Amino acid sequence: MRRRAEDRAARASSSKRIAAAVYVLEVLAFFYFIPGILGIVIAYLKRGEARGTWVESHFDWLISTFWISLWGVVAALVVWMAVGAATGSARYGMLSMAVIGVALTAWYLYRLVRGGLALNDEKPIA
Repeated sequence: MRRRAEDRAARASSSKRIAAAVYVLEVLAFFYFIPGILGIVIAYLKRGEARGTWVESHFDWLISTFWISLWGVVAALVVWMAVGAATGSARYGMLSMAVIGVALTAWYLYRLVRGGLALNDEKPIA
């Protein structure tokens, strides 16, 4: 029993460092897309090693944050095209996309900060 707890603690410690790196990559994805792709690949590859530890929730959190934000960007582009086509003005489409973009950016940064703080405190995120 004690050996399992020690193994889990060692896996959590190792996974915590990797999860922290993925959080950093996802922050960099705010400026450049490639680190976000690298971060999500790492999260998928390392999530299994964190299985059964409190760090597993962070990998799940990072993965869902990435995919939801990516779909949010796609939705913003669709709204931009739809509003622009419906109104005949690219200006209204851009305004609609900007509103969605600001909300999506705030949500994305909130998720990364909340997750990073919980990781630092060695707490699971849900």
